[in-house]
Amino acid sequence: MRNYDFLPGLFLGIVSTGTCVMAYKLGLGSASNPGPGYFSFGIAFLLGFMSFLLCFKEVLRKARNKEKNISSQKVIQGRPMAVLGALLLFAICLEFLGLCICTFLLMMFLVGVVGRQKWRLTILVGFFAVAFAYVIFIVLLGVPFPRGILGI
Repeated sequence: MRNYDFLPGLFLGIVSTGTCVMAYKLGLGSASNPGPGYFSFGIAFLLGFMSFLLCFKEVLRKARNKEKNISSQKVIQGRPMAVLGALLLFAICLEFLGLCICTFLLMMFLVGVVGRQKWRLTILVGFFAVAFAYVIFIVLLGVPFPRGILGI
């Protein structure tokens, strides 16, 4: 049986403990006059508390599964790797193809191939994603994204 939540919870607990120590060394101050480590300490403390809950939940789940003798769920490993590959390809092709074409192709892949949806829905989501990205980033925010080979 694999530890899907215990090891990440343990890692986040260690990171939050280190962050709390460093924030404490910076100085916490008070609620009315916060020091430079005040907010960092608070956020790291919350992260540590949540990571403790995550580890505790995993220990309880393992104890219940031992009693019931139920195997853990299998994680499909191909899909997350396909999504990471698609995002990497998106970043590489953005300069050449432009925002609109890359966004459309990414959404077609994510919804159609990874999500296994019907092609009508896939194309519709692709067009809406392009329209949304264009309006938000180019029209409203004025972010200078590459126009690509088609000039859009």
